[in-house]
Amino acid sequence: MLTARDSNAICGGAVMSKRRPTDAQLVEMLTQPHFGQQREIAPQDPITATPMIVEIDHIDYYDRNPRRSPNDKYQEIKASIASGEMDQPLTITRRPGAPQYMVFKGGNTRLRALKELFAETGGERFQRIHCLFQPWTRESDALLGHLKENDLRGDLVFIDRALAIRELKRLLEEEAGERLSSNRLAALLKQKGYSISQPLIAWFDYAVDVLHQAIPTALKTGMGRPQIERIKTLDRSFGQCWKSLDLGADDMAQSVFVEVLSRYDAEHLDLDAIRRDLETELSVTADIDVQRASLLMGAALDGRALSEGPTAAHRDGDEQPQKHAQEPATPGHPDTAGTRPSPAAPTQTSGKPAGNAEPEPPQKIAGRKEHRGESEEKETPGRAPTSGRQPPTAVPAEDLPVLRERAAKLARDIAVLARMGDQIIHPIPDGVGYLVGPTSLMPSDNLISVSDEHVRHLVYLWWTLAQISEQFADESRAGIHLPQEWRDTPFDEAIQHAGNWEFFQWHAFIEDERAPVVWDLIPMATLPGFGPLLWPKMHDWAWDMFVELVGVYRAIHKAANGKVWG
Repeated sequence: MLTARDSNAICGGAVMSKRRPTDAQLVEMLTQPHFGQQREIAPQDPITATPMIVEIDHIDYYDRNPRRSPNDKYQEIKASIASGEMDQPLTITRRPGAPQYMVFKGGNTRLRALKELFAETGGERFQRIHCLFQPWTRESDALLGHLKENDLRGDLVFIDRALAIRELKRLLEEEAGERLSSNRLAALLKQKGYSISQPLIAWFDYAVDVLHQAIPTALKTGMGRPQIERIKTLDRSFGQCWKSLDLGADDMAQSVFVEVLSRYDAEHLDLDAIRRDLETELSVTADIDVQRASLLMGAALDGRALSEGPTAAHRDGDEQPQKHAQEPATPGHPDTAGTRPSPAAPTQTSGKPAGNAEPEPPQKIAGRKEHRGESEEKETPGRAPTSGRQPPTAVPAEDLPVLRERAAKLARDIAVLARMGDQIIHPIPDGVGYLVGPTSLMPSDNLISVSDEHVRHLVYLWWTLAQISEQFADESRAGIHLPQEWRDTPFDEAIQHAGNWEFFQWHAFIEDERAPVVWDLIPMATLPGFGPLLWPKMHDWAWDMFVELVGVYRAIHKAANGKVWG
């Protein structure tokens, strides 16, 4: 038992007293150094959810915000906050040791609006705001909270959600100290109150690992799972064709697919054009005819075995060619969803039954283009002859709007297949249905990395499409349909002077100092070489589309009684 003497000794000899210290003693005690005075004291945050008022400058954005794309409703949200309609407390938290608070469970958009309103108005209600503080737990919980909040609003685009799930997986793996499979990740998230299926995680992985590098623009504009599934179908089918043709390792096929896909990155992805480009890649790489590549791709998309594809027949001279001579879908109506019309009955050509066509010798059926035009070109069982072909417009002749839309679609497909770009054809509701734009819209590498002969082919093709459009005709009204970016340019001037083309050509193209500028927008072409450099060099698909385009052009003239311009 401690005595008073013991207590006195323990207290360092200081005699315990009930008397109140004097003011001088109080000052002396307050100024005495204490243990740990040099250590910075961490902020003492509440350990439960707590309402508080916080200055706006003391709150930071959440740096792992799932939303990477701009919020389309930002101005609307800002206006609601300014008017006082949106005044719910901002949920905040703070990482251990951090000097600043940060938003929690969504709120980055509201915080941005509040900061801007305070900077613009200096209003106190934007400087000191009501908040609900939530105690910090861990990084994965913070990200998960933001994901849940965004899911409740349903305004996260697919790629933003996919990237957030990838980051969440990384955080969970760091916290668990082990790698997580898709199934394990789905189970762990379900335990945390966030249900997501393993197949959806797989689609997220595909979007992040494959598509994000190739088509970031298309993904940011809101591409969803249905389109991504169609792209995956193309990817898988292309890989199967690549393997069937024995063109190299699977990762090579994936690299080629991603490279082709990246050429079409835009707000609106043209999957039909992508498919045709993939078929062209197979044709060039395997040195086979593009129709055969198309048939092989169609079989893969339909889920049919590829053993009866072109290469199987090439390796076995005893195989009958008609086994794989499926009629491709009408080039102007490609079905990229993976379904093509089933093979039609063999078509009789040149007076011979298609089923009795003699197989070509192995050396001629090897798929090399120099052999094309002999027995294969004369009789391809299952393929209708092109001579006397009726344009498959499939629309009433008097339906001008539909015909014009069809013409524009065909012209654009021809331009894309020739790698002139997808911006050079501009649809209009007048004339033949489209205009051919300045050559400055063509991909620059297409005019640099190819031969002079190919450039001249593109020039002749440009003029052919422009002539069909009748944009330089005397009665042309193309000028009123020019998009804004084409106006007030030498191209616009050329369109406006279409009725006096010879004068304008001489004045602006030859004598005027603007000649170089004009020729950068409207390509110079000469008649010699027009035929050899245009028709033989067109892809077979482009030729079929061109034949159909001419048929549609004729139908437009008939429907408009020869007056296509209004």
